[in-house]
Amino acid sequence: MLPFLHGDPDPSALTPLQALTGQRIIHTAVERRGTRCVFDRGWVIESREQRLADIALTLRDPRALGARCAQSTVGRDGDLLVTLDGPAGPLPLETRAPWTVTGPYGVVVRADHSGQVSSAGPSGPVHATAEALARHRESSIGGVERAVLRAAQNEPFIHPGHVVAALTQAGAVADDEFERRGPLVLARLLVRGELEAGFVTDGAFSAWSMPIEQIIEHIGTTWLAIGGREPGRDMIAWFRLTDQGRDALGPTGVQALGPGMSGYDSPGVVGRHR
Repeated sequence: MLPFLHGDPDPSALTPLQALTGQRIIHTAVERRGTRCVFDRGWVIESREQRLADIALTLRDPRALGARCAQSTVGRDGDLLVTLDGPAGPLPLETRAPWTVTGPYGVVVRADHSGQVSSAGPSGPVHATAEALARHRESSIGGVERAVLRAAQNEPFIHPGHVVAALTQAGAVADDEFERRGPLVLARLLVRGELEAGFVTDGAFSAWSMPIEQIIEHIGTTWLAIGGREPGRDMIAWFRLTDQGRDALGPTGVQALGPGMSGYDSPGVVGRHR
C-alpha cells in the first residue's frame, strides 16, 4: 500500500515506489551533490536533504543500515516519507523535494522543486541485454576473473569485495573503473557458469533460482547504486565456485598469491568471513 498525505498525487506516477516495501538499506552516502540511500534490490533515493528521525543522514549511517522499508508516503508538497523498521523500532526517513528514486530496468520516479511527481520506465534491461549476454558467453577467462575464481577456490563463498580486491591488485584506481569492471567480471563468470550467485544464511549458501538475466541486471544495477569500490560483504550477493569454475582454473589453479589476492587485507573488502 502507498497511502498519500494531504491530497492525492497521481497514483500512476507513484506506483513504482511500492517496490521499496520490504527492501533493506545496505548503503548510505553523503556527497557534495546530496545524499543517497541504497536498498538491497538496487533502488536508490537521492536528494539534497534526507533526515532520519529528524537528524540529517550521515555517511554509512548505522541507524539506517539494515533497516527495512515498511511504508512509503508522499505529501502534497512532494516530500517523501519512508517508515523504516530498524533494530530500535520504527524510524522515519524524510526526503525533501526535489528528490529522485531510481530502480532496476530504468525505472525513475522524481519530485521537482514544486513537489510535482512524475515517473518513467521500466525501459528494459541495462546490464543484461541479449547482446551483452552473448558476449559474456563467448568470452575467455582473463587475469582478474582467474584471481576471483582462485579466491572462491580458497573460501566456501565470496562477495563483491573479493572482486574489488582483484581489481585493485590489477591496478584499478578510479571509482568509475570499479563501477565498470566489477559488474562485468561477475557477469562473465556467472554467464559462463564458473560462479553461481545466492545468499548466505547461518553459514549456508543457497543459490538463487531466478534467471541469469535477472541476476546480471541486479548485480549491475546495485553495484552502480552503491558506487566505486564500496560493494563488499552483505552487499549485492554471495558467490560460490562451480565445477565449471574449477575446470577453468585447471590443475594449476591452487597457487601462491600475492598480498591481498585472497580477498582479504585489501582495500574495499568489508568485514571478514573465514
